[in-house]
Amino acid sequence: MIFLDHLMVLFCSTENGISSFVRQLEPDWHLETNLDVLFQLTKFVRYQLYISAIGSGSASGSDTITSTSIESYFSDDSVA
Repeated sequence: MIFLDHLMVLFCSTENGISSFVRQLEPDWHLETNLDVLFQLTKFVRYQLYISAIGSGSASGSDTITSTSIESYFSDDSVA
């Protein structure tokens, strides 16, 4: 089971803005749909969840998880 102590949702219209937000906040987890942003943040964020509905692209990294949706990630029985 996953417990979220603090959840913050930020919106930004540019990739550079997103990367800047996330780097300054120094989160343990980041959920992302843009592979370019994901790669920019790899060295700054401990764990990343890459959401890709069609499974395109490849998110590499030992601390990067790929899922087709947020719902499927949290309903997955292997997440404990």
